Order: sequence, then C-alpha cells, then structure tokens
Amino acid sequence: MIIGTLESNISQLALLLVAAGFDCSNKLFMRTGHNICGMGTKRDFPTTYCNIKQSLPYLPAALAERYYTSGPNSHIPGDVRLVDDRNFRPDISRQHHFPLSFAAKFASLSISREYTDWHIRFSPEIALPDPILLACFNEGHVEVALRLAVGSDSCGESWRNAAEKYFDLKPGLTCAWFQRADFTALRGNTDYDRIDQLSFGGAGTAAEIRFGLFDEAGRQLFVEPHG
Repeated sequence: MIIGTLESNISQLALLLVAAGFDCSNKLFMRTGHNICGMGTKRDFPTTYCNIKQSLPYLPAALAERYYTSGPNSHIPGDVRLVDDRNFRPDISRQHHFPLSFAAKFASLSISREYTDWHIRFSPEIALPDPILLACFNEGHVEVALRLAVGSDSCGESWRNAAEKYFDLKPGLTCAWFQRADFTALRGNTDYDRIDQLSFGGAGTAAEIRFGLFDEAGRQLFVEPHG
C-alpha cells in the first residue's frame, strides 16, 4: 500500500503507481483525512510516463471511464474520495464550483410552532441523486432544525419505506452537500432509485424558508414549487 501526501490526490497517486509499473486496475483508492492510499500489483507493461490515455487500462475502471478531453488535453477527475472498479465517490468537501442557474425555482415553507412540511409526490418515481445539494435560505433570525424525508414504494400506504436527514439551518444561506448514506432509516427499506415522495419541514420559531435540491450538474430535483 502507498500513502500519498496532502498535496496529491487519488488520480495523481494512481498515475504515479502506474508509471512505476504497478497495475492498479481492480484495486481500491481512498482518501482518509489528510491522507490518500491505494495499491497496485507489480506487472510488466509498456511504460506510461504518467500519460493519462496510456494509463487507462491500468487504472480502476470507475476512474478510467471518466476520462475526457478538452482540446489537446487529457483529464481524469482529481477530487475523488473513493474509487475502485465499480464505485466512484467524488470528494465533495474539495469541490467549490457549482453550476446553479439564476433561473432555479425555490420552494417556500413557513415554519411555526406547529410542525409544518412541504411535500411532493413523484410520478413516475425518481432516482435520488448521490451526492445531492440542499440550497436553503432561512429568512428568520434564529437557527431552525428541519427534516428532509424521502419514501419509496408506498403502494397506497404513506411512508411505507422511509428515511430522514436533519439539517441545522442558521439565518441566511446554507449550501449543504450530502449523500444517500447520510440518511437514517425510519421504517422499511428505502429504495433510493425509486423515490416516490419527499417532504421537508420542522417546527419552532417562526421563519420563512426557501429551498431547492440539486444534483452535481445543477439540475433541480423538482422544477416547479409544490405545496
């Protein structure tokens, strides 16, 4: 196993290992805190000299398949938290740019002492993006705790399979990246690829909330606000 430094990233480490004669296909690379780690099997193959295109056969498949070009330049993602042949998880803590359009439409929610939520049903069902961004404006003067709940396969029974995640939202704008794995199961077995309903709500000091949910490409989970 090779450990990288804070200044390197997973793709740089993988390219260096391949250039040194290690086959990193079928291997796992991951970031743990400030360190990155990965491994490879020493094999005889043509020297790649860190050339990205020549290195592709010896990189984890989920990384190699994200190869792209920009003019004469070759690229693979650098901000990666975990990758192997089947899994690719971006290092969302290191991503700063997000293509949010000014045309984005935000849903509205009025918080009061009684629990209030904003609810939508999806027909057909949707796959919950992973990761997903919550962009939320708290127009009140105090922090509020709100719950995002998702459900699947209701079959006429509301929230038959459901999971939830809580957010502490200070006054002003909050942008929070999160993943499917961050949800806590409420009941049943939620199928995140077949979400048919979603709610966002809470109770507390009066506040006006506007929010939207987006994938990595800036696409909204819902286009028109629903009440």
